[in-house]
Amino acid sequence: MGSIMQILAAGGIPSPTPSLTPSVTPSLTPTASITPTASVTPTASITPTVSITPSLTPTTSVTPTASITPTVSITPSITPTASITPTASITPTRSITPTASITPTVTPTRSITPTPSITPTRSITPTASIAPTVTPTRSITPTPSITPTRSIAPTTSVTPSVTPTASISAPPSVQYLVVAGGGGGGGNFGGGAGAGGTVTASGYSVSANTQYTVTVGPGGSGVWDAQTDGSNSVFNNITAYGGGYGEQYHDPAQGAHPGGCGGGAMRTSSLNGSGNQGAQGYRGAIGGVYGGGGGGGYAAIGSDGSNVAYGGGGAGGAGGTAFNGSTYAGGGGGGGYSGWSEPGGAGGAGGGGAGTDTGNGGNATTNTGGGGGGGPGGGSTNGGNGGSGIVVVRYNSAYRAASTVNGSVSTPGDGYRYYTFTASGSITF
Repeated sequence: MGSIMQILAAGGIPSPTPSLTPSVTPSLTPTASITPTASVTPTASITPTVSITPSLTPTTSVTPTASITPTVSITPSITPTASITPTASITPTRSITPTASITPTVTPTRSITPTPSITPTRSITPTASIAPTVTPTRSITPTPSITPTRSIAPTTSVTPSVTPTASISAPPSVQYLVVAGGGGGGGNFGGGAGAGGTVTASGYSVSANTQYTVTVGPGGSGVWDAQTDGSNSVFNNITAYGGGYGEQYHDPAQGAHPGGCGGGAMRTSSLNGSGNQGAQGYRGAIGGVYGGGGGGGYAAIGSDGSNVAYGGGGAGGAGGTAFNGSTYAGGGGGGGYSGWSEPGGAGGAGGGGAGTDTGNGGNATTNTGGGGGGGPGGGSTNGGNGGSGIVVVRYNSAYRAASTVNGSVSTPGDGYRYYTFTASGSITF
């Protein structure tokens, strides 16, 4: 007991070097940092061979004789002078099981004021480990996460895929085909009518956003004693002339009409119609003893009527094949007579109407400009009607499309756009 009192009088209970761990969990909240100037390194570790449970029963309260109030921060320097070696093991004679543990609260401010008295109720039972509660003097405030108040929707960049089918430019020039209406055939051993005149060329200059007028001429009539020529067809300032009508049988002879292609003469007549030969078509043929002459076509003169029995009427002149692959402007065939077994002449290639030996002359094909066929002998028969004309314009499909009135467009894959007019209208490039 005297040793304990001496230790208390010296200022406190030194920490023993052996590993004795009381179940004291101090809550340390220092207001000033204590930085020791030297670390304490024990010279030897003490590993007890048995579990030591000391029984501490203080007989009196401990009252310190004076309070210690340091004026500055306390930095204890502890330098052990010698290792502590217990001389004997302590074997308690009685195991005391405490009913409660005392956890003193030590809150140093700047001076250290010990608690006036420590009065344990029964005993202190050390635990196996010390779990100090560390309360930092400065709390760590995490950086707040940033939550945008407005979501940003990325702008979608649209890159259209453009596959041009043609240039945006208008064509500088075009190719054209202009075919006039064919004439009407003559009646009663009549001559075949001439085909409509045909004009075609390439490199025709045109201007962008300019309207060009298109006129398609109708075919002529083959009514007895009232035959008419075909009508002209026009593309802008390019004119094709209508085909001349065929001569009908009449006494005295009145002759066939000239035109783009000339009409054929009636039986036994040499008054055939002239054509615009070398430019738009050929002349018609003269009549024979047994039939009328054939009308002129774009590419050839009609054939004369036969002077040989059973030879009949002459064939119409052939038409021509245009850049679109079609054949136009065939002349009408001359009329025959069934009573003599004289056949009518064939119509020229390109829509020409055939001459007949009975009934009325054959009509030409629509929109070919073919001439009407001659009517048969034996009375006031009619010749065939002429075919209406046509206008076709084409240009390289690399250029932009044109707009039309009454025109149809086709692109057959040969590198061109084709605009076809079977009725009057217009086209703007």
